Amino acid sequence: IESFDQGILDQLGKNTTVEQNHKALNLTIEARMTPIMNMIFFSPWETESTLKKTVKETVAYLKRGAIMNSAVGMNATYGSEIIHERPDLIICEELYYLGMKLPFKNPIRLKCEDAIIQQLLEDVLLQRELFKKRLQKKRRINSFSSHLNSLCALRTINHLLACETSELDTLIESCLDPK
Repeated sequence: IESFDQGILDQLGKNTTVEQNHKALNLTIEARMTPIMNMIFFSPWETESTLKKTVKETVAYLKRGAIMNSAVGMNATYGSEIIHERPDLIICEELYYLGMKLPFKNPIRLKCEDAIIQQLLEDVLLQRELFKKRLQKKRRINSFSSHLNSLCALRTINHLLACETSELDTLIESCLDPK
């Protein structure tokens, strides 16, 4: 699925439409199967409106029983087209190796074009970890499933966008205390 915004899907080269994704999710749910959504939050082209739209629609499917894996931010690797097309969007770590005069710049993540959204991404990454630590302490959890980790990220995004979080709190609790 990756996004519920057509412009983001087009930028990602997904060759699918938002409508096709909705149809696939709805048919899967109607067949009493559990859809697993892979979502990308904070692609380089994300805006506040695309993020809110994707978050809102993701939560709606989670409430209907879908499961989610998410990427918060996008990884960058050598060989990908965007590295050559948009080097201004690459966040690199500098690695130093014995005998090298200059550091090796290893691409680790893509930045968002929108500076406000980029700052929100940085805040989400930090706040998600703090939220998970509070959950670990309160509930004595040692590890997080991909789905629970994704719910924590989504809850953090909603919180920082000043959106309602109670539905996500309920979904998180149901993961922690399955019936």
